[in-house]
Amino acid sequence: MVPTTPLFDPEEYFSREGDASLTTAITVTAVFWIAMVAYMSIYMWYLFDVATELPEASLGGIIPLTALLMGLTVLLIWLLITTILHGITRVAGGSGSLKTTFEIAAWGLGAYAIAVFAQAATTPFTVPSESITAEDPADIAVQFAAEAPLSIAIITLLTLAVATVWAVYIWTYSMAQTHDISVRRAAAASIIAAVFVPLVLGVF
Repeated sequence: MVPTTPLFDPEEYFSREGDASLTTAITVTAVFWIAMVAYMSIYMWYLFDVATELPEASLGGIIPLTALLMGLTVLLIWLLITTILHGITRVAGGSGSLKTTFEIAAWGLGAYAIAVFAQAATTPFTVPSESITAEDPADIAVQFAAEAPLSIAIITLLTLAVATVWAVYIWTYSMAQTHDISVRRAAAASIIAAVFVPLVLGVF
């Protein structure tokens, strides 16, 4: 029986006949966007709660802008991953449609979405015990992060590592199955693509 998602058995999932579904790809990417918006909203809510110099009303104006920025960021990541996966596999002699690559790239983001939701759940445990007195949001964010327990930082890094390995697994076996390329070459493309996810998120 063909699995309903490629999260755990991408090779078997993509072994079925038929065109890739862009609707599915968009849906999975939207889940990643929702996860990012949820995480940033929770993070900023707690950040503004401990920052005594920032007016509470300003939070309501920032969240919509954050949602828009996260939407653009997620779209950029999706396009970059698709371009890298498709471009490298083509140079390596693979075949397969760009439409399929879009769906494969999206499912990798699905793995990251689960990690982001997990990170959002740990945010309340990073709240400083004392109020932060600063007016610059950047300074506040630095102080907020500095107060996070070491255990939470380790959990965050481990979660990101697991999500990255999971995404690479999905991309590797999906691309190998659908683009007629070896697992080794598909893995190389997937690892290169995975490098760009934290880089782009770090920029934004």
